[in-house]
Amino acid sequence: MSEKEHRPFHAKDVSSGQETADVLAEVLKHAKEREQAAKGSKVERKEQPKWVAVMGANLGILMAMYLLLAQPSWVVMNPIGPPPEEDLIEGLRISMYMDANKIEFFRIDNDNRLPATLAEVGATTEGLIYSPLGDSYRLVASVGDHFVEFDSSLQNLNDWLEVDLSGKIGG
Repeated sequence: MSEKEHRPFHAKDVSSGQETADVLAEVLKHAKEREQAAKGSKVERKEQPKWVAVMGANLGILMAMYLLLAQPSWVVMNPIGPPPEEDLIEGLRISMYMDANKIEFFRIDNDNRLPATLAEVGATTEGLIYSPLGDSYRLVASVGDHFVEFDSSLQNLNDWLEVDLSGKIGG
């Protein structure tokens, strides 16, 4: 087999380079035509009248004032109402129970002596009124018009929580 038989069928014996130069010239000419067409087809942007910007700003301010002052119902997606009073009372009872436990632990740690103030035990219930009564004490707090009271001389703390919560805690 000769060298010609191993070459691809489209290969030429000798290339003068003229064909390559002609193809390159055509590609460059086409690119220049496309560039000129792209430049010529651009539409010049018209300037907006100044009143459009002023009108847009005024409408935006008016809309913001409307939403702020009128507060239409469609703006508030999920209105959150106050929790039911029963839930607030239950939360207050549990908080009072925790503070009463702090008082009881203080009593155990200090030879049956009650604290002079709630600050001594670190009570956290807001509006809780503490009254030491000799060997016992009284706690009073309120939610709205409802008063919650615990008197250590009359009730056991665990029984008070179970009875007053109507079986919600402890059975």
